[in-house]
Amino acid sequence: MPAGSGSVARGRTVFAEQCAACHGAEGQGAVGDRLVGGQGTLASAKPIRTVGSYWPYAPTLFDYIRRAMPQNAPQSLSDDDVYAVSAYILS
Repeated sequence: MPAGSGSVARGRTVFAEQCAACHGAEGQGAVGDRLVGGQGTLASAKPIRTVGSYWPYAPTLFDYIRRAMPQNAPQSLSDDDVYAVSAYILS
């Protein structure tokens, strides 16, 4: 992992500015995938695959966001902003 840090509070701001247009203001999904909820549904007939239910690991989430997001400008976020968004989503 690269050097850096980020807080949930900063992540909330970055998410609102860079992610909410696609993932919804609360991560509920819109044009982009739903990010929150779904815990305990993976073994059900209708699993809800979200960060919280399917991908709750900070290093994997950080790597994906860092390489691929935001979709309209991949790799444009600083490492500190990626840490912050990761913290916010996992919170």
